[in-house]
Amino acid sequence: LDEAFLRIHEHLDREQKIVEQIKTAIRYPIIVLSFVGIAIFVMMSEVIPEFAKLYGAMNAELPMPTRIIIGLSSFVSSWWLAIVVFGVATGVWFILWIKTDLGRMAWHTFLLKLPVVGSIVRRATLARFARAFSMAMRSGVPVLQALTVVSLAVDNEVIAADLLGMRVAIERGDGLSRAAGSQACFTPLVLQMLAVGEDTGRIDEMLVEVADYYEREVDFDVRNLNDLMQPLLTLLLAGVVFLLILGVVLPMWGIIDLARQ
Repeated sequence: LDEAFLRIHEHLDREQKIVEQIKTAIRYPIIVLSFVGIAIFVMMSEVIPEFAKLYGAMNAELPMPTRIIIGLSSFVSSWWLAIVVFGVATGVWFILWIKTDLGRMAWHTFLLKLPVVGSIVRRATLARFARAFSMAMRSGVPVLQALTVVSLAVDNEVIAADLLGMRVAIERGDGLSRAAGSQACFTPLVLQMLAVGEDTGRIDEMLVEVADYYEREVDFDVRNLNDLMQPLLTLLLAGVVFLLILGVVLPMWGIIDLARQ
């Protein structure tokens, strides 16, 4: 029992480190995007309408980008309360929706299909499966019971469903590696290590190797993703500001030409 609790402690400690890394990686993008959204909302509701009044008083012919920006600004300034209410209601609905069985399944499927992020989520979840299943095997838990318990611990409905499908295949008489091969969630690395572990009687040791490998990969990719997001967000912010300024400044050239004439 003491060894089992020690393994649980080590497992939860690794889980916490991964969670902290992911939170650190997404904290900066969320903060930047939030400030960008607030800045755009303020400009659309307060700043752009003043320029629209100025251009309207001069009867200047406005270029298409400026007309689009002024139209959006007029909509935002007229319906800002409805936009805020709709945004809050959508956020609340989404939080409640992903707490349902159907919502969790759809959200987890979407996460796994995302470019770059989906691969990180899949490998992190498989590392969690490998670590938890190895711990259960070392503690003497029967395979079928271990799969049921681990399916509740992976925190991904898609992979949990595959683990339960794997359990059904084993109940039909398939071996562990063959049952895993019939499920879509497992990578070739996991399947090969399961096959080697099944042949040598060292499944728990092979799964620990898988967990260590994927945890190192996830750690490396999360760090790289964080480094990559900063310049991308800077370019996004610069692009949004450039478009807004361009849409506001373009009519100035026409006004200057009229003044010279």
